[in-house]
Amino acid sequence: MGFEQRFRRVSVAMMMVDDITSSILRQVEVTMADSLSKPVFNGDGFCVFTDVPDGTHALSIQTHHHRPFFHDITIPLSTTDNFVLDVPGENESFVVVQSVDLSTRTITFATRDFRPGLAVGTAVISNRFLTTLAQPLEGVGIVSAVLTEVVSGAETLQAGDLVRFVDHRIIRMLAGPYYPFLSDIQRVSGTVTDSVTGLPLASVVVELRRVNNQVVQNQNVGTSAGNRVRLYTVGTGPDLRVIGRQTDVRCETDVRGRYLLYFLRREDLIITDIRVRATLSGYQNSVETVSFSERQNVTVSFSMVEV
Repeated sequence: MGFEQRFRRVSVAMMMVDDITSSILRQVEVTMADSLSKPVFNGDGFCVFTDVPDGTHALSIQTHHHRPFFHDITIPLSTTDNFVLDVPGENESFVVVQSVDLSTRTITFATRDFRPGLAVGTAVISNRFLTTLAQPLEGVGIVSAVLTEVVSGAETLQAGDLVRFVDHRIIRMLAGPYYPFLSDIQRVSGTVTDSVTGLPLASVVVELRRVNNQVVQNQNVGTSAGNRVRLYTVGTGPDLRVIGRQTDVRCETDVRGRYLLYFLRREDLIITDIRVRATLSGYQNSVETVSFSERQNVTVSFSMVEV
């Protein structure tokens, strides 16, 4: 008795992220009209539909805490379909160019994996110009990419350039009426990169050191009246599940070099300046002090120097 071995065709892969924390959402209800298969969430956080018939289908994405997302998408996907959302910084792959072949528009870089892959038309961003992928990038042990351009005007990609492949298949889910702490949190967020390569640094410890020029001691901070009150942290890191009082106002960066601290706003503590420190073994400590309007969310990024 024989059997038929059947291979499934990936029709569309998408990732839902929280608009505030940038965390990957996995507890999501995703449906697509006329799709015979249920979506599968892979280990990278992508929601994958397979063997969807060609044509236009109604996509619905819903969670308990976010506004619902509805969109009609056409299979096979087109690079111009407005479902393919451009959200720079939310899902990027970084490589450093090792060589450039002008005749084939090919760049080489250190071996890395692209799973799931990047489609033709994916944005390729350097510090000189913007281009796109001319061929898909997918698989294990990839060392090169073919671009639509390696020369733009007087500028040419060169060895040592940092290049970002920006994956457009990201859907930012906006906070809904049941989102926790929506109107009561103040956020400090940013990215940490290597000062030479520009590559993001993971596992950097980012710590809130001073608030209103007062040292943070066990989360007690000074007010303008000279009193000390407790700063209640409601989360650290890009993950909504980390909610509750923390022993320290600190977190670590993720694989894309991002970090996030957020804490409850208080009427008796109006914050107008902070000092943040970033530390990582093998790098000099980096400290940034910023001032801002009261109750404003703050972005503090670091460029760390290797020792």
